[in-house]
Amino acid sequence: MKNSERYKNMKNIRRLLAALMIIFVLAVGLAYSTFYIKGPNIDAKAAILMDAETNTIILAENENTPYPAASMTKMMTAYLLLEKIQTRVNVIAGKYY
Repeated sequence: MKNSERYKNMKNIRRLLAALMIIFVLAVGLAYSTFYIKGPNIDAKAAILMDAETNTIILAENENTPYPAASMTKMMTAYLLLEKIQTRVNVIAGKYY
């Protein structure tokens, strides 16, 4: 075999090894992400994450456990404000003491 043929063969072998290494690294990364990575660590009693377009639940933790609302005052304030905005009434916020 001539030197030029050996060089071509070595070059092809290097390319093949590089491709195999890339495939191996990608396969290991995919396997790791599939089997070992959990969802996000949520510091809450309950949580739910849903795709609004498909109505698919992506993440759910204690979704069926009843809990009291976090703050009914905040929820009612937001509800009344949104109700006023929809009817196009001017809302004036007073000074908070």
